[in-house]
Formats: sequence, C-alpha cells, structure tokens
Amino acid sequence: MKVILSILLSFSCLISFAQPLSGSFTDCNNNSRDIHTTLGTGKALIIAHKGVDCSICQSQASSLETWASQNSVKVEVWCALTWKYNSNTFSPACTATANWVSTYSWNNIFTFPDNARQFVSAGTPRYYVYSPRDSTIKYSGSNRSTAYSTALAESYVGLDPMNYKNEVNVRVFDSRLYADNLSLETYTLQLIDLSGRIILEEQLKSGFNSIDLSEFDKEIYLVHLRSESKAFTEKIFLN
Repeated sequence: MKVILSILLSFSCLISFAQPLSGSFTDCNNNSRDIHTTLGTGKALIIAHKGVDCSICQSQASSLETWASQNSVKVEVWCALTWKYNSNTFSPACTATANWVSTYSWNNIFTFPDNARQFVSAGTPRYYVYSPRDSTIKYSGSNRSTAYSTALAESYVGLDPMNYKNEVNVRVFDSRLYADNLSLETYTLQLIDLSGRIILEEQLKSGFNSIDLSEFDKEIYLVHLRSESKAFTEKIFLN
C-alpha cells in the first residue's frame, strides 16, 4: 500500500509540473502566440486553464476579461480551454471555444482549445504566471488575486531596463553580442530561439565579453543571463 501511495504521489508531482515553459499555441482561427515571444516584450503572461463545464470558471469569466483589458499594457492573458467533468461538453472543441468567447465577450484573452489537456494539473480553474525576467512559472494555483499580483510584479514594461538588469549591459552589433559591466559573479549565457530551443550556452567572465553570432540566422532571439543571485532575459535581433 505504501509503495502504491508513493507511486501515486510521484505521478501527481509530474502532472503538477507538466505545463510548458516554451512553445506556440494556435486558436481556432489559426492565430498563433508564442510564450517566449510574448515574454520577450517584457510583459508577464497568465495562462488560465478553464473548463467549459466548470461553474467557477463560468462565474469568473467576465471579470477575467475586464482585468485583462485593464492591464493589457503589462500582462498578456491567454486561456487554455478544455473540459472539467465531461469531454462531451468540449466536442467539437472549436465550437465550444467559439461559444465561450462569444458568451463572455472575450476580446483581450487569446483563447485556444487545450485538446491535449497540457494545462490540466489540479482541476479548473487554474492560473499559471510566466515571468519575462527568467522565463519561469512564478505561480501555479487557483487563486486569481495571487495570479494577478504576481504577474504585475514580474512585468517590467515601463521600468528602467538598467535597474531591471542590475546595470548589466547586453547589446548586439555587426553579428556580435557584447555583454559588459558584469560583476565578479559567474554568469551563464544562453541564446534561445523563438521555439524555445537553446542554441548556444557559454560561461561569461566578469567585465567585458564578446561573442560571435555570425553562424546564426538573422532573426529574433532571447538572451538569458543567469548568476547565483540574479537573472534576466533580453530580446535581441540579429541583422
């Protein structure tokens, strides 16, 4: 019995941390959004997991749209829509999704059908808050107020980038990345493409660093810089 319980607990832990930290999602109108691209704007991201047959989800729907509209400058809100009790209530998925969006007048929430139930963890509703500072999930739970406050705190839209980056300077010129003004801490730099794939990882020294990026395609990337005490993500464009 103890062995079975241990296995079940381990399985539940795996489910709890199954939510993607990168990836693109497409709604029923073929509009796509990418997690890293969104975080690269400095906005925090809330992905709300809602069930079409969940009464609490239904009662919260209008207020979520209102909050998303009022805070759209700092936070993006997405909805991974699925079912809670009965899969038949979500069939066909795009019809159920369209009905939900129309019923609650969702104009500021990117809503996509979660057919694979990637965001299923501990029932619905549930909120996942992604931070633009280090591309991690800072909150996962059912408390809306906590999700809202966490997202607003993590967003750095409108903040002085030098304060946010602790005065570390990252810039790109002529296919080279320059990172200087680093402290005595050891930094790890990752170059991440917009699919979430790490295509370069290097250890940086204190002071000035120059890295050749000429082998990479001319497009948008995320630079993730982390030390023991700080981390940030910067969007760059190679041209």
